[in-house]
Amino acid sequence: MNEEYLDRPITCSDCGNDFVWTAKDQAFYAEKGLVHPPKRCKPCRIRRKEGSAK
Repeated sequence: MNEEYLDRPITCSDCGNDFVWTAKDQAFYAEKGLVHPPKRCKPCRIRRKEGSAK
């Protein structure tokens, strides 16, 4: 499957900041079979994994 991805702005569901879901990340998600875009920016994902979510 040869799809073309474009960088896409997303608003973080935790902090409300905007972040970019890059074309490279989108291709990685597709390769792993993930169909939904991320909801959180990287700092919020890390915070959530560490157990200190907002």
